[in-house]
Amino acid sequence: MIRQFKTLYELKDYQKRSKEVFTDEDIVFIQDEDTVYKFNNETQNWEQSQGTGKIDTKMSLFELNKQIMGQMPPYTLEQWEKETLAIDEWDKEINGRYYMLLCKEISYYTVFVNDGYEFHSLGNAIRECLEFVGDVVCIDYNDPYCIEIWIKSENEINCLHLFCYDEGVVSFMR
Repeated sequence: MIRQFKTLYELKDYQKRSKEVFTDEDIVFIQDEDTVYKFNNETQNWEQSQGTGKIDTKMSLFELNKQIMGQMPPYTLEQWEKETLAIDEWDKEINGRYYMLLCKEISYYTVFVNDGYEFHSLGNAIRECLEFVGDVVCIDYNDPYCIEIWIKSENEINCLHLFCYDEGVVSFMR
């Protein structure tokens, strides 16, 4: 997910005051310049994104994120291993029985049930299912109850949402 600042000065001031550690994954949008910047770990500076970095600011935040995610490389095996563990930790915190992975734009709906038969963990199940959907370029944990998983498939960028679906399952007797 990208953050937004009015000016580059405001971003750098925030960086000094917050003491937040930025990585190559961090992307910001500077309103006054209509420009996207990406953090460079080697130089420890913000650099204009590939191309001109100019963006049509009449876009929604979702469209803006979609454009930026399109520039991200697919996850490496090392990143996937780390994210699998992170999804498993999130699962332990939520402690749900059912989870849904949803993307309305591509009509993708998968329900996962915690019964321990097919996969060793939710992270492993998500990872294997996504191999058939596309390349993962970003996983965001901005919401404690929902994980955003951005994928690239055939030059199309989509955002899938993973969330606990316990309240969405209705049981009945036959």
